[in-house]
Amino acid sequence: MRTISNLASALLDKVVHRSQFSLTSGLLMLVFSFHMFSLSAQTPRKDSGADGSSEIKRLFIGDRVPDELWNLMLPVANHPEGKQYVQLKDFKERKLILIDCWATTCKSCLEGLPWIQQLQHEYPDVAFLLSTLEKDRANWYLKDNSYMLFSFIDTKHTLFTYFPYAWIPYYIWISEGKVVATTQATEVTKENIDKILNEGIAPARVRQDRVSFNIQDNFLEDRLIFRTPELQRSFTITGYLKDVLAQTRYRIGREGEPSFFATINAGPIDIFKSAIGIARPDLRKNNWFLLETKWRDKLLKVSSELYYADSTAHIYGVQFYSAARDKISLSKDLLHELNNYFGQKYGLEGQIEERVRKAYVVRDNRTSTSHMLSGKLVKKLPLYQLIDQLDYRSESDDNGIPWINRTDDFTRAVKVPDQWPDNLDGINAFLLPQGYKAALETIPMEVFVLRDIEEGGSNE
Repeated sequence: MRTISNLASALLDKVVHRSQFSLTSGLLMLVFSFHMFSLSAQTPRKDSGADGSSEIKRLFIGDRVPDELWNLMLPVANHPEGKQYVQLKDFKERKLILIDCWATTCKSCLEGLPWIQQLQHEYPDVAFLLSTLEKDRANWYLKDNSYMLFSFIDTKHTLFTYFPYAWIPYYIWISEGKVVATTQATEVTKENIDKILNEGIAPARVRQDRVSFNIQDNFLEDRLIFRTPELQRSFTITGYLKDVLAQTRYRIGREGEPSFFATINAGPIDIFKSAIGIARPDLRKNNWFLLETKWRDKLLKVSSELYYADSTAHIYGVQFYSAARDKISLSKDLLHELNNYFGQKYGLEGQIEERVRKAYVVRDNRTSTSHMLSGKLVKKLPLYQLIDQLDYRSESDDNGIPWINRTDDFTRAVKVPDQWPDNLDGINAFLLPQGYKAALETIPMEVFVLRDIEEGGSNE
C-alpha cells in the first residue's frame, strides 16, 4: 500500500539563450499542476506493441483514438455477463468513456471505487471502465466487494502504452472519438461530467505523467513542457519535474559538440555542490562547503531524498550547454549562470574563497625513525585515497574539520588498519612509521561559500 504525496507543480522559471558573442535573456512562464496519488505497484515496460510486433504511439490530449485500439480484444474481469474479452468500440457510441486506472495495492484507488460505481448508476450515457496491470487480485477484489464494475486486465500493458502513467488512480476521458482529458481523481466530479455531456467542455485541470526521462534530452524538446528550436548554447532551469528520479550528469564536449550539465529535482545547495564538483570535487563536501545564508535551514530540508515528503517549492532541474572544453571552464560558466538566477530568486551567491581555518594537515615526517608500526595493518591505500576517506569521515562529524594533504606524495601506498582509529593519536600511530604526520593547524585554504548578497532574494 502506498501513501498519497503532496501537490506537485512544474514551473519553468527562466530560459537564457547565449551565443558566443552576445547574450539574450528571456523569461518564459509555464505551469503544470498535478496531484500525485499512489504509485503503481507494477513497473510498466517501455513503449511497445502488445505482442512486440509493432510500435504503439502514446496518445495525448486532443489525439483521436486509432482504429487499432477501438478494435482490440481486451481481457476483462468481473464482467456482469461473464465475458472474458471486450472491445473498446463496444462503448464508442457513449457520450463519454471514463477509464479508471487502478490497483488493489493502491489505497486511494480502492477508496474511489464506490464513487465510480455510484456515478455508473447516475449516468447511463457514460461508460465507466476500470483498467489494471494486475490479474487475479483485481478479479477477486471486485467480486468479494460486490462491485458491478468490470476491469480491463492490462497485463500486456497495451492500454498503458497508449496512456502511460506513473501514479494511480489515473483517469482517461474519451469523448467523440478523441482523448479529451487525463486527470487525477479530484476532477472526477458530477460537475465536470455534466459539462462534457451538456457543453462539450472537458476538465481544464489535466495530468500528463512523464513515465520515462533521459537526462541528456533537452528540456526544451520535452512535449510535456514546451517546444522550441534547438539551441547550441543555453541555460534552462525548471521547477520540480514530476515523476522523474533525481539525478545529475555532465559531459565535456568533443568534436564540435557543446559541453553539457544537467541535474534533476535538486535543491539549490545540491545544485551548487554539483556545479563546483565538476572541477573541484573536494569543495562539494560539507566541511569545505560553507553556508552563510539565512536560507540555510530551509534549503537543507529540500534534498532530493526528501522532496516527496517536503515542499517542492525549492526543487529545480537545470540544464546547461556550453562551448567550454574542460571541467574548469564548464564549472566556471555554470556557476556564473547559477549565481545570476539564484541571486535574483533568493539573494544567494556562491564562489570559491580563501579562508583561514582549522584543518588536519598531513605533512612529510621522514626524519623520524623511532616509531614502529603497531597493530595489524591489513591493506594498502594510495595516500590521496586515505586522506580523502579521512576527510569524508570528518564531514559527518559535528566539528567538520577538513583533512589536507601537504606532502609531495599522492599515489604512494600507505598501510592502514582494518579498524580505523577515531582520534589523531591513533591515526599518527600508523602514519608516523611510514614517514608522515598529521597535525591540527590553522592555515589559509580554499573553500566554497554560499552566502547572501545585499540585493535580490524576495522569494520566500
